[in-house]
Amino acid sequence: MEPRLDPALARALDDPALARALDDPALAQALDGPALAQALDDPADAQDRRPEEGAREAVRAYLGAQAAHVRSLAESLAKEHAELLRRLGE
Repeated sequence: MEPRLDPALARALDDPALARALDDPALAQALDGPALAQALDDPADAQDRRPEEGAREAVRAYLGAQAAHVRSLAESLAKEHAELLRRLGE
């Protein structure tokens, strides 16, 4: 059986980009389970906020880090192949 996100968490992550990112089965599996629930509940309780707020913050940070990594790789490839790209553009 394929793991599913908690409906409350899915509703909390109402951004369409986040919803698409969370469609990744590996990420959905990582977000499933009591260990993650505990990891979200403890700081939320200490900060007097809902666990969904911490989850949204964590997902946004993860997506931001992934975007930065992909951007860095793309920039490296563009630099390595700058001459070819220039010739193709002629």
